[in-house]
Amino acid sequence: MGKVTAWQCIHCKTLFETKNLMENHRRKCFIEIKARLAAEARRREALDKAHSFRLELENINDIPNIIEEIVKVGLNRKMEITKWDIRFKTDLAPTHDAPIGKPTEWSNVKHSYAGWSGRIEGRGNLYSKPIEHDDAIFGRISSISDLCRAYIKGVHIRTGGGSDSFRYDVRLYLDDFPKLKAEYERWKIEADKKHCYDEKAKELRQLAQHELIINNERTLVLDDIDTILRARFNQISKEKAKIKEDVLNSKEYKEAITVPDEYKYCADIYYKFESTFK
Repeated sequence: MGKVTAWQCIHCKTLFETKNLMENHRRKCFIEIKARLAAEARRREALDKAHSFRLELENINDIPNIIEEIVKVGLNRKMEITKWDIRFKTDLAPTHDAPIGKPTEWSNVKHSYAGWSGRIEGRGNLYSKPIEHDDAIFGRISSISDLCRAYIKGVHIRTGGGSDSFRYDVRLYLDDFPKLKAEYERWKIEADKKHCYDEKAKELRQLAQHELIINNERTLVLDDIDTILRARFNQISKEKAKIKEDVLNSKEYKEAITVPDEYKYCADIYYKFESTFK
């Protein structure tokens, strides 16, 4: 029985008739395997980044850079976000979307959530399909809306459109970002404390102002009474001086002091009028 000699690739186990054929194949096979492993590593990195970025996010305005990086690694494309304009609100209605794990409420809204709402704009054609391992690793993606809906959980792309340049409404719920939510809860506690302190300080200021007004009114009343009493005293003093002057100029008084025989009578008259001055 004849003996057959063959050469086997150590990577893919393919058999070859000659060593030269096997060596040529082995080098190509090694390059392909290395490329596949690199692509798989990039895929895992991109998927991990897309799935877990929201769990570690500490600044909501870092999201544009994160999306650009995910697009670069996951889609092998370049995208630039030129506008990221969002505002925080405490009453976002979950009509078209909701926090992860929560139901939407299109026709009968019973809940509202805290989060951010605004606009995202940018440029870059994201259309891609997985032809080779050097190409996209996220599958068939045609827009940032597809990308966020399929992979970047927590970033809700809403109405809008565009291809080479795009603009969309965007919404993010605080419940989807644990670190941001914990920071918000701490801030809220401190804000409530400050609000209570401000309200108490306001109440104390109002009481102090009220007391000041009362004291001022009391002072004004006392000043008015003092003014009235002083005016009355001056009036009485003038009246007493007038009476005294009338007595001294009266005919009876003059006759009493000019008639010696009627001294007692004169003295009685004098003391009678003098008693009115005391």
